[in-house]
Amino acid sequence: MKSFYKLISIIIIFISGLSYSQKIEQQTIKKPTEGKSLVYLIRSNGVGAALNFRVYDSETFIGKIAAGTYVIYETEPGEHVFWAASENRDYVKANLDADQVYVIDVEGKMGMVLAAVNLNPLDPNNKKDQNKFYKVIKKHKELVYDANSLELEDKSENVSKAMAKYKELAEKSNNKIRSLSADQVFQHANKPQKNNSDS
Repeated sequence: MKSFYKLISIIIIFISGLSYSQKIEQQTIKKPTEGKSLVYLIRSNGVGAALNFRVYDSETFIGKIAAGTYVIYETEPGEHVFWAASENRDYVKANLDADQVYVIDVEGKMGMVLAAVNLNPLDPNNKKDQNKFYKVIKKHKELVYDANSLELEDKSENVSKAMAKYKELAEKSNNKIRSLSADQVFQHANKPQKNNSDS
């Protein structure tokens, strides 16, 4: 009889453990207001952790993305040019669908003096990208874009130079401009599941 109760206790503990691990792995994400698009701007690595990378949507300043944070940016669907500035400038041409969620990783990389910045659109079908998004949502602090709370600082000269450089690169069909396509949609930030085909 004791062994029966012991077996029942083990089964209960096992089932509790399973449900606990499932709760940890399931992470919902914000959805856009109807008719809008939502972009998560995350920082998945620690290179240049002391620097805050300035991120823009064409001429709109979204904010400084600090290590350990991510920004949720709601915008109109359609074509956008996201760019970030540090020691360099990096660009992503995006085509956003209404009612969908997208993710761009604002990555620090080694620069000549300061850290450089790399904008990397994440692919929801790529396990490494899924894992990056999962870890950031689980561990980092959420910030929501609010135009009214941004510092009033005149960056018009920087913006003008950045957009002129983008135009120059685009005219050369330069591969330095990455693309975020409308179908790179994230539904959640769940931990990617291993399957038998993974090795």
